[in-house]
Order: sequence, then C-alpha cells, then structure tokens
Amino acid sequence: VGPVGPVRGLLPKSQWPRVAIIVPCYKEPDSIIAATIGGCLSQVYPSSRLHVYLLDDNQNQATRNARKAVVDAKYHELFSLPSGELLPAHKRPGFSVVWRPDNSHAKAGNMNHWLASDGNGFAWEFFALFDCDMIPHRYFVQELLPAMLHVQAQPSVP
Repeated sequence: VGPVGPVRGLLPKSQWPRVAIIVPCYKEPDSIIAATIGGCLSQVYPSSRLHVYLLDDNQNQATRNARKAVVDAKYHELFSLPSGELLPAHKRPGFSVVWRPDNSHAKAGNMNHWLASDGNGFAWEFFALFDCDMIPHRYFVQELLPAMLHVQAQPSVP
C-alpha cells in the first residue's frame, strides 16, 4: 500500500478508531523503554481514542519498581502543567503498565497475556506493536490508519 495521507479530514475526530499501542519489554534498559514510551504517548491523535500499554515481562520486583518510576516520570514530563499537576485525563492518552506472573512463551506469551487480561485486546479497533527500542514518529497512527481503513485521503494543497 502506498502513502495515502493522514486520517485527518477523513472522519470527525469523535469517529477516529480506538487504537492501542503495545510495547512488550523484558530486560532492556529503562532509558530505551522510556524513549519508546515517550514516542508512543506523543502521537498526534485524539487522546480519548489512544492508549499505550507497556507489557513488562521482567520478574524482578526491584527492576519493575525502577522501570515504573522511569516511565511514570516520562509520562509526567509529557503531560504535566507548569503547576506540576497532570493535564485533565481527557487531554492525555491512557497509559498502563501490565505485568504477568511468569515470562513463559517470551514475547508471544506477553502479548497473549495482554489480550486475555480484562479483555484489553477487544476494546480496541486497531493496535500497533512496537519493540521497546522502536520510537514511532508523532504521526505514525494518523498516517497508518487510512490504509487500514481502506480510504484515500484528499491531497493537501500547499
């Protein structure tokens, strides 16, 4: 599929598909994970239609706690007001860290656990999967969806 342009202008924002971005990780450095999560959370997309999940497969509780602190700090860096308070919930995408009790079946097991937990995988019309060292550009979701929706964007006039 060739480039078809962003979903902007094709549908009212209230009808844009619900999208989950999932980022499975295991023993990668927290700084790399935080950079990827930052890219995922920085998508130019309606906040109410986007949720980012970090699927952490690490079994060490101290590592989990440290990682959670790093990604929470990234979240606050992106969505805090000058007062230090977070933007209202409707102005920021959802974000969750999902742990599982074991790391059987590696990455596939991690994703299957997410799909089965609380029906997460069924709440979304689309989801994107990124390795924890892949930082998406800000318009990734917006530019991918027209191809997924099989619609053609109108060319923009300079």
